[in-house]
Amino acid sequence: PLLRCRMMQVAIMALNFPWIFTRDAAVWPLVQSTALPAFAALSVSGVMEISEGILLIGKPADNVFLLRSMVTTLLLVNVALQTSHHMSWGLSGVWWALVGFYLLRAVQPVSHIIRHTLQARVDEIPDAH
Repeated sequence: PLLRCRMMQVAIMALNFPWIFTRDAAVWPLVQSTALPAFAALSVSGVMEISEGILLIGKPADNVFLLRSMVTTLLLVNVALQTSHHMSWGLSGVWWALVGFYLLRAVQPVSHIIRHTLQARVDEIPDAH
């Protein structure tokens, strides 16, 4: 909670006081446009790191899943970046693609862990004969 609070404070400062980050007034709109996606990306990164760490210490099949999910994520983020470029979304588009990257990298391992945990619990239930 403390880290998220600090990240929110930085995002609020970037939105309202961009001159704290740079003295160049021409850059201030860029600082403001990246504040929210930077906060969102950093907020998700902890879940991503923990869930990937759980998979790395798991079974070899988990490592294969992790590799496939990372390749899939990289391909999808490449599509997002290309779309951002063609739509002229600028730096903000790049940051939102980073948010998507972190979200995908967090959701895939978490769903894999939950699915396998639930399956293990179901396997433990004795047959009702």
